[in-house]
Amino acid sequence: MLTRRTVLLAKVETTYGQDASPTTSNAILCTNPELTADGKILTRDYVRDTISRMPHSIGRILVDVKFTTEMKGSGDAGSSTSIIPEVAPLLRACGLSQTIQGAAAPYTALYAPISTNFESATIYIYYDGLLHKITGCRGTFDCEMVAGEYGKFNWTMRGLYQTPTDASMISGVYQTSKPPILENLNLTIGTFSPVAKDFKFSLDNTLAEREDLNSPKGLKEIMITSRDPKGSIDPEAVTNATYEFWSKWENATEQSLSFVVGTANGNKFQITSSKVTFSSLKYADRNGLRVFDAGLTFAGSDDEFVIKFM
Repeated sequence: MLTRRTVLLAKVETTYGQDASPTTSNAILCTNPELTADGKILTRDYVRDTISRMPHSIGRILVDVKFTTEMKGSGDAGSSTSIIPEVAPLLRACGLSQTIQGAAAPYTALYAPISTNFESATIYIYYDGLLHKITGCRGTFDCEMVAGEYGKFNWTMRGLYQTPTDASMISGVYQTSKPPILENLNLTIGTFSPVAKDFKFSLDNTLAEREDLNSPKGLKEIMITSRDPKGSIDPEAVTNATYEFWSKWENATEQSLSFVVGTANGNKFQITSSKVTFSSLKYADRNGLRVFDAGLTFAGSDDEFVIKFM
């Protein structure tokens, strides 16, 4: 099997754990997905007339899939369906709602945190002749953003195991847009526009197993039981007269954060928050410049942040 001959599909489920049957139109362009099947080994450690071990069984099985995608839009804001980005099923399976805005083009697709009615996704992974189907997937993600580069989503999805089967390789149908370069973002924290190279964001969902005697292998569901959004940024250090970083940190002052990546309708995305605080603040060096290494926390009530594709 060739490593590069890999196709990943994802589709939101109507009913949790029931195969949504994703097709080639549900393909997601990603790095090589790292799949790990975690089976609970049930040992049989009993005394006998021999010191040899007895054969074990495999109980509860769950599957983790990790991969990276580009941060980009669909490339088409002309309709309420075409604006939806390729990664939409993943965002929704990570505990974010999807809201399509606009009465006419250009439309926008908005993703925001929720605390009830979580959705799930079915993921198919074709490994050059072998097909893994993972149902009931929920997950979490983080973002990596470096000036002058493309933004990246790093995904960790967890779902229910099914025995893989042989299957003919397929050709995924992908959105053709290219990720916009991280430049001219108009990034602001509060009223200040910093000079920064890196921004990171982590959703940091807690994924928990819902165990059940009536379910196959004793596992009913993968649940999202909490989230702890956080991030970091590395602005150049400035005096208090320019911006009071230390005072903002000391007083845990809530601030707004906003930036827009891209300029073309259909291939722009925006991250905003009105409730960001500095969780840590220390000095660092970047090419001889003194900078801050600032930790960020995002708090609120299902309004910690919004991701908008537009």
